[in-house]
Amino acid sequence: MSPANFPASYPENFHYGVYNILQPVPEELKEKYDLVHVRLLVAALSKEDVSTVLDNLAQLLRTGGWIQWDELDGDSWAGRVHSSHVREINELVRKHMETKGMEL
Repeated sequence: MSPANFPASYPENFHYGVYNILQPVPEELKEKYDLVHVRLLVAALSKEDVSTVLDNLAQLLRTGGWIQWDELDGDSWAGRVHSSHVREINELVRKHMETKGMEL
């Protein structure tokens, strides 16, 4: 999310920020959350980045907290959708992942 997309107003107990998941976690964010959710992140990472990301996500969690990581599973839905566009997107994602040394 870009800061340009942050809403003009939001609840007082809410905070928006921009952080780099590959950089060390700021002290003020460590052990602050019960749940950390990330989605569609793998396509932006190299295979070597995954362990760094997991370590950084874990630092955000309080004791007993959870990481919820959602990714695209193109194989589970591509066969049911009869659209050349969907198959094309799935193939593009697959090829991109292969360039990063990962499998979809």
